[in-house]
Amino acid sequence: MKSVGVLIALALAAGALTVGEAAAKPKTAPTTGKKTVCVISEVAHEFYLKKIGMTVFGNEASTVAVPQWKLDQAIFDKTKAILSANFNVKHIPTKIETYAPLRTEGGLFRDRDGERKALIQKLTTSSGCDYILLIAGNASQVGSTNQYVGGLGVLEMGNELFGYVHQVHALTFLYVYDGKTMELLQNHRGETDETTLFKAIHGPSQEVDAKLHPTLQAVADDPKTRDMVWKQVERSLDLTVPGLFDIKALDHAVNTNVLTAKDRAAKKDDWSPF
Repeated sequence: MKSVGVLIALALAAGALTVGEAAAKPKTAPTTGKKTVCVISEVAHEFYLKKIGMTVFGNEASTVAVPQWKLDQAIFDKTKAILSANFNVKHIPTKIETYAPLRTEGGLFRDRDGERKALIQKLTTSSGCDYILLIAGNASQVGSTNQYVGGLGVLEMGNELFGYVHQVHALTFLYVYDGKTMELLQNHRGETDETTLFKAIHGPSQEVDAKLHPTLQAVADDPKTRDMVWKQVERSLDLTVPGLFDIKALDHAVNTNVLTAKDRAAKKDDWSPF
């Protein structure tokens, strides 16, 4: 529709010219010179339900798909608001099914990082990305136990005698890749304002009254849970994204990777099996 409007405007302008008057060349829109950041939100699609019992037999874990929360779009909108002054920001929308190949079981020496990079490269082909920002889930050990929670979810701890505690968490890890080479340039866990020193979960989390929800599924079904999760994710983006996209630091990371790649290539050329 925009191109049609431009054509109509040009036709009207041409008709207004008097006979014999030379038509002026249309002005080319000035380029912004901004680089493009493509945003992918791997963390946005699942909510984890985790229960830690008194013994290993009381431990339970499951996941719930939450497309109705529309976090993929919300994360993009927030990231764009943070970066748009210095970058063009492009959305690479995904669904939970997009990451199915990464969720399958694999062997001990499976290269999950390589598989993730290959998937990201496939998703961003022909998108003109100078940088790719991946917002993925992070993990946290639960207190001093041998149990872990990750991503977006709720943790239940306790027992019938002393009562239960529910903690809603939003653990993220942000990766910045070079859009051309897929080299990792920057990475950082999603930050929080609060100290996590004496908390069971080391990252953004909030305790909720366990009496309000008879089951963990009920926590996931409560619309207030979505708002609680989004508040944590939004704050993490505010605290973390600006530091990852400091222009001088990014340029330095890119140049360092270029030199490293050249060094690897030189060593490969010099290598001999004999």
